[in-house]
Amino acid sequence: MDSISSTARRDPVEVDLIDIVAAIWRARLLIAALVVAGLVTGIVWLNVATPSYTATMLLTPAPNDSSSSAGRLGGLGGLAAAAGISGLQADRPTRFDLFFEMARSQAVAEKLAADPKIMQTLFDDQWDATSRSWRPPAGAVARAKATVRRLIGRRQGWQPPTGQELQLRLEKVVKIRRESNTDPITYVTFDTRHRDFGPYLLQKLHAEADEAVRRRSLATSRGYIAYLERRLPEVRIVEQRQALATILSEQEKAVMIASSGLPFAAAQIEPPVVSQIPTKPEPLLTLVFGAGLGLLLGVGFALFRLGRG
Repeated sequence: MDSISSTARRDPVEVDLIDIVAAIWRARLLIAALVVAGLVTGIVWLNVATPSYTATMLLTPAPNDSSSSAGRLGGLGGLAAAAGISGLQADRPTRFDLFFEMARSQAVAEKLAADPKIMQTLFDDQWDATSRSWRPPAGAVARAKATVRRLIGRRQGWQPPTGQELQLRLEKVVKIRRESNTDPITYVTFDTRHRDFGPYLLQKLHAEADEAVRRRSLATSRGYIAYLERRLPEVRIVEQRQALATILSEQEKAVMIASSGLPFAAAQIEPPVVSQIPTKPEPLLTLVFGAGLGLLLGVGFALFRLGRG
């Protein structure tokens, strides 16, 4: 009698699990239909979505910005201290590091903004190719964004895109990835709907950022040279004169390297390339997402119906 009673009184958790499995089994046809519907939706999306291509540029430090720079700067720092001048720090960033800082800067963005192709492509929602003029972006989403901007005081009325807006856009769409801290090779990628535009933008970005570092280095070295040439005639101590002459020679070499026209901060391992097939949307991920969503909806409906019962 007791054994029969204990068998009849089953564990509530066990009963719940059995009920859940039974409910899902009863809804198996609905779940299968929703999974198929999710797959069909994914296939439709893959055919109607605008494909996106990935442009990639591989960069490495320019030959004249090798790891020996730190050692030379350390020596110059000691000579500068002996000569009684400051400003040649051994721990300042390399030109390769400065390159990526300048690539994100507004100064470089302003240079790129002077290129109509870049502005008209990145802000194609505001460019009218027929009238060849700028216009406010159309659509409900654009109007909602404009309303929010006005409410928070960020912009009073619409204006054509500027270099500052280009800088913000580049920060979002251009990705910089370094494999490790010890490996200097750096990947710069850009996803775009316009396949031929990807390499063009990366090439222009490399040229402008490299040139910005070059101009900065030239200005610094020429400033040091002018100062050292004024200081040398005033120094009478032999050791200090030798130190100043060595520093002057190094700065003149730096000017020569910067004036060579070769890549100054970052060198391309190869020209920017773009994927031959679209990288977004990803077919497998889209289909898995569609099927998974259908499965989730089907199981959810089955459990909802169980709860109601």
